[in-house]
Amino acid sequence: MTRAYAGENAEVRIQNRRRKLVEAGKKCFGTKGFAKTKIKDICVEADLTERYFYESFRNKEALLGVVYVTLVDDMIGSLMAVAEEFQGRPVEAMRNLLIGYFTLFQDDPNRAQVQLFEILGVSDELNKVYQEKIREATLQMKSMVSNFLPSVPEDQLNPIYFTAFSGSLWQIANEWVLSGFEQDIEDLVAPLEKIINALFQVNF
Repeated sequence: MTRAYAGENAEVRIQNRRRKLVEAGKKCFGTKGFAKTKIKDICVEADLTERYFYESFRNKEALLGVVYVTLVDDMIGSLMAVAEEFQGRPVEAMRNLLIGYFTLFQDDPNRAQVQLFEILGVSDELNKVYQEKIREATLQMKSMVSNFLPSVPEDQLNPIYFTAFSGSLWQIANEWVLSGFEQDIEDLVAPLEKIINALFQVNF
């Protein structure tokens, strides 16, 4: 049996501390960068001691990996919700998915910094995590297009198309964030709609 404290058992308290550390990690990595962030900085932001940091993470790199995976999973979940909302309306769905993708970065610059920049080049292990999540997101994209456009022939659903398109999205988001979100989201979405139309005849 675990001892309850303030109505919470030990496991719940550990999970709550872990959640606070992940949020603190996102903020610190997103503002200071991974290299300049110290474990002490994360603990101060989370209002926890270093003892509790090592309760959940073996080191700063491990926390970055969890922060990144959490952000990508959250993004996929948000975009899947948009897809469900516009089920049966492929043109609206595609447009709102693109808008939603860029809006997530604009609304949370710390997310943008971690997802697009801080995760890269830290270690081979984190590079593998990054590649795995990109593959997962690409497969989700293919699944959504298949659901929206069941009449599209299978040869037009070649995974290479989706890999190329997700790479384009990443590069556009990368340059957009570096510019300080200079362009309106609509200016980013319009040319991407043309690419989707060329690939799948969505007819925006």
